Amino acid sequence: MGAPRLQRQSVEIQNSEESLRTQTKSLNPTTAANAVAVVVFVLAGAIVWQECIPMTTGAVIGGWIGAHIGRRLPSPLVRVLTFAVAVLTTTVFFSRAYL
Repeated sequence: MGAPRLQRQSVEIQNSEESLRTQTKSLNPTTAANAVAVVVFVLAGAIVWQECIPMTTGAVIGGWIGAHIGRRLPSPLVRVLTFAVAVLTTTVFFSRAYL
């Protein structure tokens, strides 16, 4: 009874590793495009550094904390929370712009 479960878990781990490799490969062009965009904006002097540095710091810290919290929570809960935040953010921006 234990062996089939271990085999199934082994297959799931292999599939998740393959999925991660596929996702990583698909991110490479996006990362390259973003890097080029950063260089273009820096060279054009279009970055307000006084605002950029605290926002970047907050984004890095928030991403790090969010990843740690998200890994501990069940996937369905993370999906629901992500959707709820997206809906709330959209609603706030829409109401500020049009109401």
